[in-house]
Amino acid sequence: MPGTYKVSLSIFSKGEQRNLQLLSHFYCKPLNLATFPSTDLKAKYAWISEASDFSKSIYATISYTTELMNKTNAVMQAIHETPVASAEMMKEAERINNELDKIMFIFNGPAAKASDEELPPMDLPLSQRLGSMASASYGTSG
Repeated sequence: MPGTYKVSLSIFSKGEQRNLQLLSHFYCKPLNLATFPSTDLKAKYAWISEASDFSKSIYATISYTTELMNKTNAVMQAIHETPVASAEMMKEAERINNELDKIMFIFNGPAAKASDEELPPMDLPLSQRLGSMASASYGTSG
């Protein structure tokens, strides 16, 4: 943040604090290094707020879908362990599980066996797009 700051360096050793350097003043100022500087800060912050809200919604949905998948797996296990469970119950549980798998595929794309470089060319899954958007905005003022 721009402004004048004071700093004093010291070390704490063997129960004693010693000054290493006398008080020193320095001034911080922005370097204006943004390639595409923001000309409308209100619009910039509105976009960041909108993107943040969208990201929260998506990640909450991914979390809820994961929770539903875990519950569906528990139900399928219970059906397997229940002697009087009908085949229709298992078919319905499998249908729900497949539907949840399709939803997670939309969010995450195919699972890489070793690394993402091994995946065929494709559109980025939603979660990777959100991650790219977030990482691109972290250290920029533009």
